[in-house]
Amino acid sequence: MKQQLFTNSRMKMHNDCPMKEHLRYVECLAPKGRSEPLMVGSAFHTGLEHWALEPAMAELEKYIPKSQESQDRKDIMMAQVTAMLTAYWQKFERWPADRFETEKIFDLPILDPASKRKSRRWKLGGKMDGQYRDPDGNLWLVEYKTTGANKMEEYLRNLKLDAQVTLYLYALMRITDEVPVGCIYRIVRKPNIKRSTSQKNNGLESVESYTKRLSEFYASKASEIDEWLIEEKLYRNPADIIAFESELWEFVKEWEWKNKHDVHRRNTNTCSDFNGCEYLPICLQEAGCMALYEYRVAHEELQEEDPA
Repeated sequence: MKQQLFTNSRMKMHNDCPMKEHLRYVECLAPKGRSEPLMVGSAFHTGLEHWALEPAMAELEKYIPKSQESQDRKDIMMAQVTAMLTAYWQKFERWPADRFETEKIFDLPILDPASKRKSRRWKLGGKMDGQYRDPDGNLWLVEYKTTGANKMEEYLRNLKLDAQVTLYLYALMRITDEVPVGCIYRIVRKPNIKRSTSQKNNGLESVESYTKRLSEFYASKASEIDEWLIEEKLYRNPADIIAFESELWEFVKEWEWKNKHDVHRRNTNTCSDFNGCEYLPICLQEAGCMALYEYRVAHEELQEEDPA
């Protein structure tokens, strides 16, 4: 029996719409192309993992422009990631190597909380940005975030209930056999400065000039305690982390029933969410809609790259 992987992304998509989750993680259908916000976040994380700009730029080079407009968007993404990483390195010290472990992919059996029996079909997976042991010996989860949120107070409040960090804290507890005290977030807010146009050159501002302006903007903010470069410690009650095991088992039982009976509810309340649902053409059975999708392995973000 092939085991299924439960991840935060899958859980979030299932909560949004069970049919959407089924199409992505069971049918393995994905919209062609990659989301630009996701590409910025992925490149930013890659740069921090290697503590270098070049791997981040290599991540963005995977984006193949198909028009001048998409090339302009790629230029903007590269400038933003360059500026955000430069600002991060100016603001924050590198984690001490003897007390920090970088990106960790985990793959754990899901347990029945009553009997501790392992599920034969489901595993818990994910990729945490890091784990850190402070000088007092406390264990912390580390997460990097990029956000375009305008109201950071509201964004930070929502992080306190973030399901992803609960899942990762639970996984870290399972891996280390120790309850973490919480999560250290390092957050970089995406710049809201637009690339300018030049009447003299009858075109867009050069990439070099735009990157410089973004970097100068961050440099003016990096020394301030404001809403652009933030380190935030959020604590979790150990009982909440432990209780996640029961919630996870309930999810597993629900999924088992739905897969057995091939019942996948459509949450039509999310069809018109911001930017719309990318799977709506399938649900509407639009002619030729399958040309909009491609087969992509589920949980591709957890696939290890083959060494060169």
